[in-house]
Amino acid sequence: MCIRDRFREFAFTLAGAVTISGVVALTLSPMMTSKLLTAEDERHWLPAHINAGFERVKQFYGRVLDSALNARPPVYLMWVALSVLVVPMWMFSAEELAPTEDQGVIFGIVDAAANATLDQTCLLYTSENGAAVVTLQALDPVYVNFALPQQDLAQLSAGMAVRVTTDAFPSQTFDGKLTAIDPEIDAATRNVSVQATLANSAGKLRPGMYANVAVVLPETERVLMIPATAVLYAPYGDSVFVVEDKKDEKTAAAGKVLNQKFVRLGKTRGDFVAVASGLEAGQTIVTTGVFKLRNGMSVVVDNKLAPSFQLAPKPANS
Repeated sequence: MCIRDRFREFAFTLAGAVTISGVVALTLSPMMTSKLLTAEDERHWLPAHINAGFERVKQFYGRVLDSALNARPPVYLMWVALSVLVVPMWMFSAEELAPTEDQGVIFGIVDAAANATLDQTCLLYTSENGAAVVTLQALDPVYVNFALPQQDLAQLSAGMAVRVTTDAFPSQTFDGKLTAIDPEIDAATRNVSVQATLANSAGKLRPGMYANVAVVLPETERVLMIPATAVLYAPYGDSVFVVEDKKDEKTAAAGKVLNQKFVRLGKTRGDFVAVASGLEAGQTIVTTGVFKLRNGMSVVVDNKLAPSFQLAPKPANS
């Protein structure tokens, strides 16, 4: 029961008690008091005057009751008017009994439900001027909000697996599910906002914590990966240098030359980048120092100083 309902119940209970007390005072009090005085007491001056006063009150009250019984239509009309006034009295009683100047701020400890929604977990106790006093947060489950590029929108769907890692617990991975996808794309970043839900019974994840999120795609795709250092990036197009066999026209000796090919790149992962078109599997390419090369140059293959490329590199000085 809310405070307003309690005020209303108290008001009508008090009004009923006052009405009944008035009826009792006007009817029973004179008669009960008259029984307290005996015949011997009436010979004294004070008891005689008290009895005379009560007798006059009794006679007056009797005349009023007789007039009310003899004039029933006005009594019925008054009863109907009072019955009609009950409705507005009930509506305005809360405002009259709880004015703004009499209200206060009530503080208490509230336990959020385990299945509380995002709106329910962000309730605010506010003071009279609207300043935030304290926030209420539900820790199980927790919601992770992040953004993905719009080109990934076709691959997203509710229920997909999500893996979350955080610096606070670097050796632990938290599993969850994708539960919401924003229908609107951010016009400034061309990203789509998504939300994942994670179980957090241990309370390790906290609101406002920074985390790394990975969405697990339902199927894999075979792609051609090459080291990112093998790409010669240029405004007119990205290219790689393919090592091809070629005989010398004068000496007919076998050698190797470079053939520059333009490529269309895909996603990047670690030290590698995917090639969408322009290159075929099995071709030999130059992986480092491509900014020094030119198309048609003669080369000799030597991989003694070739660096180690990794999907998840971990530099020693990071």
